[in-house]
Amino acid sequence: MRTTTSRSTTRTPSWCFLGLLAVLFINLTCSSGSDSGNCREYMTEGTIPGPMPDGSMGTATVTARFDPSTNTYTGTMVAPGVTMTDVRTYASTADFVDEVKIVGRDLCTSEIYSGGYTATDTYIYDDQRRVIGMQVQEPVDTGEGAYAWTYAAWDDQGRPTTGTLDVPQTGCVGMSVGIEYDDQARKKTTVISTAGGHSTAGGSGCGSQVITSWKVYDANGNVVEELHPSEPASDKTTVTKTARVCK
Repeated sequence: MRTTTSRSTTRTPSWCFLGLLAVLFINLTCSSGSDSGNCREYMTEGTIPGPMPDGSMGTATVTARFDPSTNTYTGTMVAPGVTMTDVRTYASTADFVDEVKIVGRDLCTSEIYSGGYTATDTYIYDDQRRVIGMQVQEPVDTGEGAYAWTYAAWDDQGRPTTGTLDVPQTGCVGMSVGIEYDDQARKKTTVISTAGGHSTAGGSGCGSQVITSWKVYDANGNVVEELHPSEPASDKTTVTKTARVCK
């Protein structure tokens, strides 16, 4: 599983690779901040130095584009040994713009990963545009299969603050999720407690891990630093080019 915007605990590939992937694609997509009331300034090119998927130290490059005719944001990551694509879909261009007005908010309806990693995320919202859940489908043989985030409480800006995570394939459901937002520091912190869940028949159980991840956003809402579970240091992103889209 992934541990970013609404992602979770562990998965088969290395955390170095996943951390790089998460930073790249979160920068490209569900970032959180504000440009102006009717426009969004989003990253179209960026670089991230650090451990690469092939084990070397290097720099990954990112390119991205929002297409208002289809309300999709497509990002491509190129690193030694891998090229990956992330496509996020929105109900409207207005949702893409409005997403960054509040730190840590999601307004996309779906996200599809392809390349070295494959998955499909489907976001569920209520009539107040608050995310109430996310359904994730990963390959059964290389990932966690189907799993789900469900949110139970929100702050006064409509951001989820508590919830649960169910990963039936690993034999653990009901893990507790807590999310905190620091608007001054432009930071979002997610804490997952596996001890809050209960084991299901045939699975490996929940264990007793506390898994923490966080993200820091720039003034335009791009993620510029992120800490992933099981990594000793955070990943940092340099935004090299941006574009503006308006309602």
